[in-house]
Amino acid sequence: MICPKCGSEIPDGSTDCFICGENFAAPKPAQQPQMSQGGYYQSPQPGGDFYGDPMQYPGETAVPKSSAPMGLIFGIIGLLIIIAVVVLISSGIFANKDGVYSTDQLKESFMQLVEQEGMNPADFENSIDFKCTFTIDKGNAVLYMASYYEGEMMEEEKYEGTISFMGSKCTVNFTDKSVGKLTGTYDKDTQSIAFDLSEEEQELFGVEVLTFVKTTE
Repeated sequence: MICPKCGSEIPDGSTDCFICGENFAAPKPAQQPQMSQGGYYQSPQPGGDFYGDPMQYPGETAVPKSSAPMGLIFGIIGLLIIIAVVVLISSGIFANKDGVYSTDQLKESFMQLVEQEGMNPADFENSIDFKCTFTIDKGNAVLYMASYYEGEMMEEEKYEGTISFMGSKCTVNFTDKSVGKLTGTYDKDTQSIAFDLSEEEQELFGVEVLTFVKTTE
């Protein structure tokens, strides 16, 4: 046979020329396209399989893909959940708010009114008394007010409704629509609820904010 590069005569069946060193062994057959599950032909990508992953040749050990990115994502999600729970706990959203709350502001307001009228508050200290409570029981709310003179009840009022909390903020909707609603703030440290009063309510109670402190569960 004749070398295709230098034209020298070489033994039949040779794979290279001993004169010029040319290697003319038969080239490897090109990798044929393969059909995917969808019935389409896919061409192999350079240095990889049909999906772009590095090809594994016989004798090589497959290198597993790193799972660090997914682990990092789940770690961040877990951290955010922990932070959210801490914030909710600190805001008092999980605190048990059911119970009876009371206030002495009505009597204090009355004594201030007596003094403004030029009378001596001490003359009424033991004769006039007030009871004002706010009860919460599983989303239900009751506002109770009563006045006493010499130990006998003079007047009594009771308003029922529902209460809802959004964080530390709360809203009371009374069944009696003529009463309207109350909005306030719950303080988990003092276990108290401070209600902001309208101008009309401020004139009635004599205070701008009516604060109830929890007395019993």
